[in-house]
Order: sequence, then structure tokens, then C-alpha cells
Amino acid sequence: MKVAFCGLGNMGTPMATRLVEAGYDVTVWNRSIKRTEGFGTRGATVAATPSAAAADADVVITMLADDLAVESVLFGPDGIAGGMRRDAVLVDMSTIAPDTAKAIASRMPEGIRVLEAPVKGGPARAAEGRLKILVGGAQETFEHVRPLLAAMGEPRHVGPTGSAAAAKVLNNFAVIVLVSVMGESLVLADAMGMDEASALEVLQGTPLEATVRHQWPRATGAAPASFKMRLAAKDLDLALGAARMAGRDLVLAEEARAHIDRAMTQGMGEDDQARVARSIRSETSPS
Repeated sequence: MKVAFCGLGNMGTPMATRLVEAGYDVTVWNRSIKRTEGFGTRGATVAATPSAAAADADVVITMLADDLAVESVLFGPDGIAGGMRRDAVLVDMSTIAPDTAKAIASRMPEGIRVLEAPVKGGPARAAEGRLKILVGGAQETFEHVRPLLAAMGEPRHVGPTGSAAAAKVLNNFAVIVLVSVMGESLVLADAMGMDEASALEVLQGTPLEATVRHQWPRATGAAPASFKMRLAAKDLDLALGAARMAGRDLVLAEEARAHIDRAMTQGMGEDDQARVARSIRSETSPS
């Protein structure tokens, strides 16, 4: 099976590497050519444009930063849509709005089958092939590419087009908002004179246990960064946008987004999103 992989960021690079190591015939493309360095020596082909990458591929995978990037790489000049074979499969693994996923499926040329397959897990899990892959689209198409996706993690069919994108937005909404809850919990602990270790021990006995266990080490720098804050801001905007379109309010998400904005003004946009918890503590500490 010939595979094109477009988008070699912090997630795309280890994911594409897994496919090369699994023996697939892989062609890669990235907007910044520097990111493609090393793939040629590992047996992959490097393409000059997304269209060229897609030209001979049975499956084209995109892993890009946001909705605009996906639409540009698919439908812009030298885009994937113009280069794909009409019997190929497009698998977009980016985190995008459910409506964008549906629009992409409807805009692709006739004959091209489309899946969305956003992932749960950061770069470390991507390198180990342990991502949780949420897949939306036709069951038959999912079964066709399941072995390919399994080289990167554990694929699970969620439902029709748009359903996996919705599941990923919901997942990230909860992850991001709970970091702010953790931060404010520590503000309360500080206000009551509790030491940090005691407060964290208490929180690990609550529904925040997983958040404290996974996110606090990233907030302190004891664990490597996994999810950039600027991307968390984008994902929270997807959640807020979906709610507004339905006439609903997400009060906690609005507050979490404001916390992220303040952290990013302090230069934390490239840091792990968990660092917002420390920013919240510093915002409210006595001067």
C-alpha cells in the first residue's frame, strides 16, 4: 500500500515514522522542508507539493494544525484534491470542527473515500504507536485502512462523518478545562494555607486524579511538553464555536480560554497547555 503523509509537526513526524518502520511505501510532504530531513534516508520519498505527494497514493493522510491549514492543503494551489486518484482514501487526522470534517467529505472529488481520524495522545505515545484513534466515516472504508491505522495506535470506529471530530473536540474541551480547575483548586489550597504536596494528595483522591497525575508534571516541567498551549486555545475555540452555533453557553470554557489568553500574553504559547495551572496560581498570588 502506498501512503502519502502530509504534515510533519510534533505529531505528524512520529506518526509518519511509524508507517515507514512498519514497511509501508511512504511519501511525505511538509510546508517547511526542514521537517522532511531524515525521511529520505529511512526509505521514504519526499514530495515538493501536497498534490505530488498524493499522486500515486492509495491512502493520503493529513495531520495539520487547524481547519484553515487542512482546507489549504486539500483545496489550495497544488492541493491534495487535485492530485489524488479517484479510487484512493483520504484520512484527515487533524483536530478540526465537525462541520469542517463534513464539508471536506462533500467537497472531495467523486470516487475518493474520506475518513476523519483525530487522535488522543501526545508525541511520546505517537512514537510508541500507542495513540487512540477516533474514526468517523463509512465502516467499510474504516475496515479497509484499519491495518494502516493500527501501525500508529488503536483505531476505533465512532460513527458517520463528523462524529469522530465531535468526539475529539469534546475530549479536548474536558482535558483543557480540567487543567484550569486544577489550577484554581491549588489557588484555594494556597488561600487556606495548605502546602502543595498535601493539596495534590487530596486532589488525587477526587475526580481530578487523572488530571493531576498526567498534567501537573507537565505544568512544572517534570515531564516533557505534550500539547502546545496555542493549539489548546484553538481546540477550545472549536468547542466554544460549536456550542454557540447551537445557542448554548460554555461558561467554564470561556473562563478557561481567558486563563489561556493571559498565559499566552506571558509568552507561553509554545509551552504545554498544562502550564496554565501555574499561571492561574501566579495571577492570584498576593503581591
